[in-house]
Amino acid sequence: MLKNSYLKSRKILKIKNKKMDKNVFKYKVICYYKIKKKQNKNKEKRE
Repeated sequence: MLKNSYLKSRKILKIKNKKMDKNVFKYKVICYYKIKKKQNKNKEKRE
């Protein structure tokens, strides 16, 4: 009984983690591009 519920919760966690990973990845990509844009703007200013 306990083992069963443990496995179930693990499964749910895995699914949640997958969703989280996707969101985190999206967030990182967005942040990365924002930083890149900023760097490019700064480069243009310097030149």
